Amino acid sequence: MGKGRKPLPTEVKRLQGTFRKDQSIEHIQGSSLKEIPPHPENFNEMEIKLWDALTTFLYSNKILQNIGLPNIISWCRFMGRHLEAEDWIAENGAIYNATNKEGEVIPKTHPYHRISIETNQQAQRIGAEFGVTPATQTKILASLGYPKNDPDDDDFT
Repeated sequence: MGKGRKPLPTEVKRLQGTFRKDQSIEHIQGSSLKEIPPHPENFNEMEIKLWDALTTFLYSNKILQNIGLPNIISWCRFMGRHLEAEDWIAENGAIYNATNKEGEVIPKTHPYHRISIETNQQAQRIGAEFGVTPATQTKILASLGYPKNDPDDDDFT
């Protein structure tokens, strides 16, 4: 059986309005970083853009901590690989024709399709911890006082 949900950082709980001092784990959490650290040197261009976007978001909400940097690096790697795979698929297609031993042509899914799916799944799991999914972003933005969407202001109608 699973261990349950991972605890949220105190600053996230405060932003969401769910912080309770009697349930606080502040004594085991690090403090927020005073500045955004530089991206790892071996990041590619896409990973740098992702790093800049996520660390800026976390820093501006005072929830960027040293302890989370390895997971941020992993998220940037997974999401970068996912986006690279999607670019390749957009250019070349997700299906290719292979020839079996009998000489018959058989359509197959390209390995980039699987890479895209798996790296996106990993990125979503890690990203949920940092507020990059729509559900966690909505909670953080709502706690910061951003107005709710106006139903009359729908771009899709």
